[in-house]
Amino acid sequence: MDIDSVITEINPVILDKLNTHNGLVLEIEDIVIYNLPKLYGVKRDVFNSILKDIDYVNLPAIVGSIYSLHRLPLEGYEIHLISHRDCRQGLKEETEQWFKNKGVPKYKSLTLTEHKVQRAKELELDMMIEDSPKQAMDFVNNNIPIILFDYPYNRNIESDLIYRVSGWTEAREVINDYSRIKKRQG
Repeated sequence: MDIDSVITEINPVILDKLNTHNGLVLEIEDIVIYNLPKLYGVKRDVFNSILKDIDYVNLPAIVGSIYSLHRLPLEGYEIHLISHRDCRQGLKEETEQWFKNKGVPKYKSLTLTEHKVQRAKELELDMMIEDSPKQAMDFVNNNIPIILFDYPYNRNIESDLIYRVSGWTEAREVINDYSRIKKRQG
């Protein structure tokens, strides 16, 4: 599963920093494209410097994510975290510290990479949990089903392999339903 905007509540933090930088007052419902530098009219290097200024260790958790990260392994699921987070020095350690601070039990793996589909294939994942429309379609194009956390910026994509959810309760339902169907198919 992805981390940001799936497990961590990063969108308000990024929007606050960009709004402060640009003197705007955009909210999540205003973000209808998945290209914040373009939407805010900032250069990629400025955007990247704003991201580097985020305190990843203290990001809030999305409602239900911590509970789900505890429940899913107890129900027999392996947790593999695959994030397209900036691979800057120390960010993997900050990410691991976030999970430790939240009391999340040991997950199977944590990978920070631009090549999420490739990593998912290496791990032979049955399904991915994502928020990015581009990443979701990359998985779909490789026949990997997606649980897609619903945000305005990803509402323009659809597929039979996309299971759109509004939160972790629905996500766990989809995981369990998918698992039951897969078991029946043998």
